[in-house]
Amino acid sequence: MAYEWKEDNGKKYLHVDYREFALQEDKVITLLESVAMVIKAEPPGCLIFNNWEGVAVGRRFMNRVKELGKAIFVPRNTLVANIGISGTKTILAKAYDTYTGNKNNGYFRSEREALDWLTR
Repeated sequence: MAYEWKEDNGKKYLHVDYREFALQEDKVITLLESVAMVIKAEPPGCLIFNNWEGVAVGRRFMNRVKELGKAIFVPRNTLVANIGISGTKTILAKAYDTYTGNKNNGYFRSEREALDWLTR
C-alpha cells in the first residue's frame, strides 16, 4: 500500500510513499488526492511523512497539490515531513509553501531526521 498509519515516539502519522509511482504523474496525483481525503476525515493537526525520492512531478501535479494545500492540508493544520526533495523539486516545494501560506512543511535528508522532527 502506498500509505498507511504508523507510530513513532508515541505519535500516529500517515506514512506516504510516492516512489511506487515515481514516473507516473497521474498515479502520483491520484495518491495525493487519496491522502487528502484521509486527512479531511481526520481531526485537525494530523502528521504526515512523505517520501518523494526519485519522484518526478510536473505542472498538473503542482496545480493539484496547490489546490489541495489551500483547501485541505493548510486549513487542517497538517504537519508534514518530507524526504527526497532536492534540485528542481526544492524550487517547486518553496513555491507550494509560498502559494498556500504553509508553514508546517519540513524538508529532510533522511527518514529518521524527518520522523524525529515530525513526532517531537
